[in-house]
Amino acid sequence: MITDSTRQAIATHLKDTYTKARIGLGGNSTSPVATNLDVPLSNVIATVNSLSDLNVVDFKFTVAGSSISGLTIREIAIFNKTYDNSAGTTIAEYTEMLTRINFEGIGPFSSGDVDFFVTIEVE
Repeated sequence: MITDSTRQAIATHLKDTYTKARIGLGGNSTSPVATNLDVPLSNVIATVNSLSDLNVVDFKFTVAGSSISGLTIREIAIFNKTYDNSAGTTIAEYTEMLTRINFEGIGPFSSGDVDFFVTIEVE
């Protein structure tokens, strides 16, 4: 059993640490040993992370459609920002992938913003 306060602490760590994302063109199955997208395209610029419950993290990533004009997106992954871990080691951004989600392709795009939403619940 994980206590409620520990669930909340883990969810807060995820919200505060995993603030980067990448989108890509790959669409095959996900491997738990993967450290990047299958076919990375670009980093996502705008992110908004929030706790919708004590143990639920809602990630929102926005991409300008003009930056992916004519492309079909098939994957997104959430990555870490630069931070210092508990051992005092600085961890570079985009070196820890929290999750990769592949999906049926969306696009092609021409303009406007494209929003991606990912919800993670700490159980």
